[in-house]
Amino acid sequence: MRTCSLISFFLLICFAAQATVVTSTTCTIVAFAYGTVATQTNPTSCSVSYDNSNDPQYLNGTIGPASGTADAAMSATFSATSLSFTGHARGFVTGAARAEASADGTASLLLDTPGPVRPGFITFTELRGFAAPPPTGEQAQVNVGPYSSGCFAGGCNGDLAPRSGLTYFTLPFTLGEEYLFSGAFHAQAGVNSSTSIEFGGGGTIDFSYFLTDADGNVVEPFEVAVPEPTSVILCGLGACLLALFAKRTNRSIRAPVTIL
Repeated sequence: MRTCSLISFFLLICFAAQATVVTSTTCTIVAFAYGTVATQTNPTSCSVSYDNSNDPQYLNGTIGPASGTADAAMSATFSATSLSFTGHARGFVTGAARAEASADGTASLLLDTPGPVRPGFITFTELRGFAAPPPTGEQAQVNVGPYSSGCFAGGCNGDLAPRSGLTYFTLPFTLGEEYLFSGAFHAQAGVNSSTSIEFGGGGTIDFSYFLTDADGNVVEPFEVAVPEPTSVILCGLGACLLALFAKRTNRSIRAPVTIL
């Protein structure tokens, strides 16, 4: 009985763990004479630069001047009822070089609400897009159950986009069944010029909502844990090893003792 309890507890801990937010940034400088000369990829920020002023080929006149910088940053907060993405990507070059930068974030939760399947409502804040161009180079997507919206430079469209100048909106929503709450954010910059120029994209996307039943009572969603395939394999292996160890322990306890 104790062994079964330990195995059940072990599996519960494994299945309860779930990563829900992933962010990534990439910065690259490409010099036309050499190809990629600087690159960096990090989860939340990156920054690279290049200058060929000391290059022998530039000093002897074989190639022209080239310099550039690229930087990007990404952050995200996420819960069962709200998300916020903030990111930017910028590039600057002079001469024969190209600057590239990108910032990405994704988040998702599989949620459910207590009680039987029944009609309810979702009330959400307006989802506004990024500033109108220039610059451009940003996109975002938000999904809540059957509703979704996409945002880009200048505005958003879809179910969750603002309308009629209102701050909050209410739509029908089915309670008591699983639904996915997710978001994605992308900002990018790519500049290639023979003269000094800066190009970038980014901004902030905020969204929040709450659910109510037909009587107007707020219904709190809870997370439905879905383990990743690798986690399932590791947890299953751990449970098997635990069971094997317990079995061997029981055998050693029950083994007859010979008294000399």
